[in-house]
Amino acid sequence: MHTNTTSLRKPMGVRKVNVYMGKANNRIIVAEGVPVDLLVNFSGLAKNQLQNTNNSLSIKDSNKSIVKWTLKYMMSGELESEFAQIWAMKTSDVCMLHDFAKYFQCPRLVHRVEPVIRSRISDMVILILQPNLENHEPTMKLAKDSKFVAKLLDYAVQRALAARIARGKAYYARIEQAKKNRAAERNKHNKSQVVCYTRGKKGHISRYCNYVKTVEVDNGGVRTCTRQVRPGEVTRTGLII
Repeated sequence: MHTNTTSLRKPMGVRKVNVYMGKANNRIIVAEGVPVDLLVNFSGLAKNQLQNTNNSLSIKDSNKSIVKWTLKYMMSGELESEFAQIWAMKTSDVCMLHDFAKYFQCPRLVHRVEPVIRSRISDMVILILQPNLENHEPTMKLAKDSKFVAKLLDYAVQRALAARIARGKAYYARIEQAKKNRAAERNKHNKSQVVCYTRGKKGHISRYCNYVKTVEVDNGGVRTCTRQVRPGEVTRTGLII
């Protein structure tokens, strides 16, 4: 019986390295036993560092969670299910991931992160206009490093500011109109502001005007400002004709 000698051959050892982060005198270990082949295929930085016999990979001081996620994504074989987790990340973390992917020289990851960046432009605008809500430094750094993102952000920020100014003007216009309405309502019930159409003076209406303009009429009657009074009748002010 013929034996398949290939299947009995002893597998060759897989070269693995540890990944360190930070400066030489203050490094921390991020991951242990990471296959070199995966790193070299995924990262241009790793390819440059590990082309010789280096038994470790050193990276700059970065966000540890972002570095670990990147290595986990690499170890998964760049699965879509693993990448989908990025949509749940905070906007500042997505910006840091994009920055680290460029530093780590992972063009495929950079390419996949960019659509997520574009979808978060409105969130970045909020971070710029309200920096106390979340760490806005990654967003500002991304805008500084990427002309495309800077152009999108500039346009979005100008629109957001214009909208806020318009809302502010509309708000204060409503306040002023409410003040005018309240003043008009007060004046409506304030007799001191009522104008008599007969005399043109404030304080009463023509019906209750106490000014009597006498005009001789037939049969000895008189005329008030609003009606004719005949002999024997009483005017509104109590005058007997």
